Amino acid sequence: MQHAICHLQVIDDTVNVLKQSTLWAESVAEYFVTGINILTTYIASCIDSLPEFYQKFFEALAIGVALLWETFNSFLTSSFSEFQITLLQVFFGIFTIQVIAICLAWKIYSVRITDRFLKPSHYQISNDQLKTAVSELKLPAEHTPRW
Repeated sequence: MQHAICHLQVIDDTVNVLKQSTLWAESVAEYFVTGINILTTYIASCIDSLPEFYQKFFEALAIGVALLWETFNSFLTSSFSEFQITLLQVFFGIFTIQVIAICLAWKIYSVRITDRFLKPSHYQISNDQLKTAVSELKLPAEHTPRW
């Protein structure tokens, strides 16, 4: 728990510094590093406590998720306006729907797609057939294949 309070202090200090900064990329990088640090710390603590105490595992997981959510929320509110947040929500909603649609389409039509595009052709064309087909086109000399 004390470790979580320390992370909250780091997040508050980071937010204060970011409000003074004018570069959006710096805030993204700092929040990303902070989030990854919190995530790896809590994943490690969860893995350590899993065999012994399932209750501690779920408590640590809940604290980790809460801290990640708080970090993400403070990043959004300090870096974006409400309109930009709404645009991000719409974008991620559309993106999620598209990914689900692609997964469903692949599940339904994967055999047809594989048969149509990924299997080798049944037709074998020899070099002589290719040469006669090109000669019938009557292309200028600079456009004829050289083989």
